[in-house]
Amino acid sequence: MWQVIKTRNFAAVSWVTKENGPVTALMSYIWLPDPAEEQGGNIWITSTTNRHKFQAWRRNPQVCFCIWPADDTQQQVTVRGRVELLNDAATRERWISTFVGPGRLPNLTPEQRAREYSTFDSPNRWFMKVHIDRWRTYDGHKMRKAEGEGIDVWGEDFDFPQGH
Repeated sequence: MWQVIKTRNFAAVSWVTKENGPVTALMSYIWLPDPAEEQGGNIWITSTTNRHKFQAWRRNPQVCFCIWPADDTQQQVTVRGRVELLNDAATRERWISTFVGPGRLPNLTPEQRAREYSTFDSPNRWFMKVHIDRWRTYDGHKMRKAEGEGIDVWGEDFDFPQGH
């Protein structure tokens, strides 16, 4: 489960509008290690202040991510948590260096990397650390196999990992 979260770059991300309506969009994210965190790090995202998601998270920091392996949508991890809005120089430098770094984007020329860096180095851009409160996994392969064997996958006896 953590491997999926740590190695993917995109997720379906949800937030709540000021009218309490749900919104979901695909978003890029990065995983930044943090030994002080229970899971060894955090999901990090970014947004400019003029975006609806940023304004929504300012009102209500609740967030939900759905992440899946690139080659298998039948395996999914859903993460619920809350965003912490940050705009300090150290966070900005760490996030941008990781996001446009050679480990994530190995084929960029130095000129392309500098251009990408300047795109994200704006005072109007903030960075959000996602504090994970709960997670759930979904294994469609396991579920379909059990259904084929006549097991009630919605019953109490089906061993389906549900996270914390």
